[in-house]
Amino acid sequence: MKTSKPIEKTITVPLKQEEAYDFFTNNLDKWWPSLDETVDIDPKFGGIIQRNGPDEGPEILGRITHIDPGKSLTFTWQKGDAVVELLLTFTQTEDGTRVDLIELPLAFVDAVAACRWIPSPDEILLAFRSCAVPVMA
Repeated sequence: MKTSKPIEKTITVPLKQEEAYDFFTNNLDKWWPSLDETVDIDPKFGGIIQRNGPDEGPEILGRITHIDPGKSLTFTWQKGDAVVELLLTFTQTEDGTRVDLIELPLAFVDAVAACRWIPSPDEILLAFRSCAVPVMA
């Protein structure tokens, strides 16, 4: 079995902590970094993360393994031929909310999906940051 070091990424978005968490979990259609597919999260313990592509049926990408609404979310994620765990924390700062993402390797599996595009932690956070803006009332 292959192993690798955790990948750690951090961004800051100009939203309050609860708003950033809500935007991440409930508005993927507004920020997901692929134009030809959608991804849905069922934000509860055991909930699934599902991809819906234009030419294929729904595909489960991961499952929620820990959730602290408004503060943190942990889920498994199929990344090519590997299964990783992503830990996201949302922390209020003076400038908005710091979003920390840690990718931990779990296991490597045989998968036909190894050739398809899976966004990296950078791509996920950059897409989220570019769309996470305050809504003016």
